[in-house]
Amino acid sequence: MPDVPVGRWSLRHRRALRAAAVTCTFALTAAAPAAADTQILTGPSQSSVQSIFSPSGGHDDAIAVGDCLTGGEWRLLVKFDVAGNPLPPGATITSATVRTRYFAMHPSGGDPAEVGLHRQFTAWNSSATWLTPDGINEWVGGYPEYGYPEWPTSTAGGFIYWDVTNLGLGEDPGGYMISLPYGDGCVAVHGLTADYPPALIIEYDT
Repeated sequence: MPDVPVGRWSLRHRRALRAAAVTCTFALTAAAPAAADTQILTGPSQSSVQSIFSPSGGHDDAIAVGDCLTGGEWRLLVKFDVAGNPLPPGATITSATVRTRYFAMHPSGGDPAEVGLHRQFTAWNSSATWLTPDGINEWVGGYPEYGYPEWPTSTAGGFIYWDVTNLGLGEDPGGYMISLPYGDGCVAVHGLTADYPPALIIEYDT
């Protein structure tokens, strides 16, 4: 059937123009593929670390976790400044991992695979000990309040990794607590001032 002129354009020409306009619209509005990126929070400016054992604590180069030949139990508190280091607007977190490095086990029964990571529910500071979160007040309930442990997903290359994607990013109040079941030996890890301090590794899409 021949084209029927409408003004100066045929119906065939008008249909072709409409199809081209639709194609252009789809091309302009198609979503760009997500871009993957990683943010690592670590070191004194982005994290806080404190070992606790009555009556003293510390956050230096070497930190013990577990029953470390002292007649008691050491635990490690760690939190990361997530609020002060926000992700880009619209970012979607795809995974989150806490990493720490261990360098010694005492006695021979110490096993990094048994080191648990817990959410810590009480705020604390650098004056925290086994008895107090801030050097003044007692812990709520008389001891550090924490959740069920997450067990390491890997202990490769001298590092311990925990998947915290579903646990939260260790924001305030208390971040995380790292512990070893009492009687299971001792694992020494790098502290805040070491070459490999604890780190929060966040992978995300934008």
